[in-house]
Amino acid sequence: MARSRTPGAGREGSTLLLAAQERHEPAPRRHSGRAPVLVVAALVGALLGVGTRLLSGDATPPGSDRGQKPVDQNRLARVSYDGDARSDVAIQTLGVPGRLLVFTAGGSGSFADAVEWSRVPGTINGVRPSRLNGDVDGDGRTDAITVAFDGSRAEVSVLLSSGDAFGSPRVWGGIEGIGGPEDIFASGDVTGDGLSDLLVAHDDPASGGVDVEVLRSRRTSFASARTWADNLPWKLPFVRLMPADLDDDGRADLLDVGPAAGGGVELRVLRSRGDHFVAPTVWRTVPSVRWGDVKLLPGDFDGDGRSDMALALDAGAGALEVRVFRPEGLAFRPGETWFTREGWGVHQSWLTSGDYDGDGRTDVARIADAEPSTGLTGIVLSVALSDGASFRGDEVWGNEPTVRRNEMFTLGRVG
Repeated sequence: MARSRTPGAGREGSTLLLAAQERHEPAPRRHSGRAPVLVVAALVGALLGVGTRLLSGDATPPGSDRGQKPVDQNRLARVSYDGDARSDVAIQTLGVPGRLLVFTAGGSGSFADAVEWSRVPGTINGVRPSRLNGDVDGDGRTDAITVAFDGSRAEVSVLLSSGDAFGSPRVWGGIEGIGGPEDIFASGDVTGDGLSDLLVAHDDPASGGVDVEVLRSRRTSFASARTWADNLPWKLPFVRLMPADLDDDGRADLLDVGPAAGGGVELRVLRSRGDHFVAPTVWRTVPSVRWGDVKLLPGDFDGDGRSDMALALDAGAGALEVRVFRPEGLAFRPGETWFTREGWGVHQSWLTSGDYDGDGRTDVARIADAEPSTGLTGIVLSVALSDGASFRGDEVWGNEPTVRRNEMFTLGRVG
């Protein structure tokens, strides 16, 4: 079914082609006016995490599961495919067919050797699909999500994790009229129900701005898309969205980093109200930084129980600087430099964050081509562990000799 627009009302969002049970849920509530974000929606979606409070429904995995609690996904940016307390890393290779390789974190400061959890197409209809991760069925294990395009619609499939492999892809929905390679997808939990849902930012041809749609997980399929923010005065190529519970209310908010009018970048936050995002506000302007040289890394880096945000910056000459921004009220405190490292350049690495040692503090991981001096080949995975005030060390935790950095991409968060 195509998207619809009612005269005099705001966008209702695209409509998913759903399983029969989804057709019985209430119709989307319309929103009126042209306020940039105040959109009322009956259903709720998700963005990589949830906090400790205001949880509703079956928010935690069954007692028989070792699985992560929702707070781990949101606050610690934890992605655990095997369901334990430590973050893992997954990549897709670009061969034909592609391989989904998972590096599970062990208790001895290393990742286990990469294991092939699934074989998947490297491209679909000639386009590389979006690959995301999230716990869409609430069992405590992170699953894989695929968004494939055919020019007029996007088909969403899920590969559920069994703890040591991904199951066969199952179609959870198809989005008509939205879902091209230029659109931005994310996953997680903006409502606190413990399920990672799907989010897409796309151009609004009527306003020329950007709309954000949320598609809630129903454990076996995604519900209809609902518009949570519309007419945002941004340009889609300069939008980066990252989830984190920045106001500590148990729901993941959205952080965007965009070019500031006076130079540098702005850290903009769209706070979740459980059924819509309120209008974005600037929580911090970072001067003398180029937008193209910035990556976003979410997590609780100091271990105080609240989400923070880190910027990985190009420090020049192939060096990397990581600054941590901690919330204070409805703003970020000035950034603190926790890590500077030559050879970890933003443009020479895949960077991600997670609690890799299970100590309750979020760390930073890097995937890059092996340096000749190490005697290794292929890619290496290095981790800089948080001690609560800085990132210490940059130890090699893993190696995959059959893959190079330009032959793979990571699942999920890429800021």
